[in-house]
Amino acid sequence: MEKGEEFVKLKVYKVYKVCKIRKLLTTSALIICYNLFMVHKLKIAVLRGGPGYEYESSMKMGSYILKNLSNNKYVVYDVSISRDGDWFLNGIVVRPEKILMRIDLVFNAVKGNYAKGRLQKMLDDFAVPYTGSGALSSAISTNKFLAKKIFEKNGMKTPYHSLLRKENYNRALVHKIFREIPAPFIVKPVDSDISFGVDMAYTLEELIHLIEGNLEMSDAVLVEEYIRGKEIVCGVIKDFRGITHYTFLPTEIKRNKPFLCNLSKLNNDFDLLIPTELDTDKKNRIKQLAIDAHESLDLGDYSHSDFIVSNRGDIYLLETNIIPDIQEGSVLEKMLEASGSSLSELIEHLVQITRCY
Repeated sequence: MEKGEEFVKLKVYKVYKVCKIRKLLTTSALIICYNLFMVHKLKIAVLRGGPGYEYESSMKMGSYILKNLSNNKYVVYDVSISRDGDWFLNGIVVRPEKILMRIDLVFNAVKGNYAKGRLQKMLDDFAVPYTGSGALSSAISTNKFLAKKIFEKNGMKTPYHSLLRKENYNRALVHKIFREIPAPFIVKPVDSDISFGVDMAYTLEELIHLIEGNLEMSDAVLVEEYIRGKEIVCGVIKDFRGITHYTFLPTEIKRNKPFLCNLSKLNNDFDLLIPTELDTDKKNRIKQLAIDAHESLDLGDYSHSDFIVSNRGDIYLLETNIIPDIQEGSVLEKMLEASGSSLSELIEHLVQITRCY
């Protein structure tokens, strides 16, 4: 069976079910319908934007994907979601259902609030296949606290941490954390896809300031033990090069700062060592942990996990991200190039495995 044939049959079957109920379709018409679907171009909507701090990053990523999807092979729709949640098709306001009823597949470049299960649930309701992870796994994995609990349950080591919620926040809780976790502290919003709001505190006053600042934009804040060591990134792609969970070469991020804030990530203010100079056993362990994290969160096409290898040699899993950073100059692009691949190959691969959903 050729690639995508099962996907086409699924589409035809959905049409058949609707038409049969409405008594609109004969057997001969079904055959004609199937032949039409076999020759039609795949209609792909690239979704980008959305509410939240990740809007600009998502728009850039979507733009790159649009440029790299072949118009000879696909009918491509540029669908953007505003910061207020309005949908636009080629710059014109449109209802989501108008778009979703006419397409075959969504290439999801949306980050932020919409990427935490809400968008995926909508796509599931319309039976539209999409790149990335499902609704529930997206909701869980984008909550750093819930993800850490799953990591710990599955035997993966993660830095000691504590959660503070806006609804019951008081400074006595901060004093308690200050006594329990050794300084310095990493403070981050619990539900941000990227590193906005992430900073380091050394004193009690700095800790209070960072926590209260983050609680102004997030319902919960994570305070985490800072682990000194090497920062490593390792990505996982589903069904790539004939491997169920293909892993990139573990990549070391070399930086002059104690940790990478969001600004330095966006400005590429760091160097990469691909692969890391860690010994073979540690590199293999990191690869397996990246797969374990991916599987424990029940993720879909892609993920990459961030690790710290402490000065004592312990490997700590920090977090797992589910939206690939598909844009020129990204860490992902450099990891792909080191593996003999490219962003354009990844884009095509994600389309092909999604269309066979």
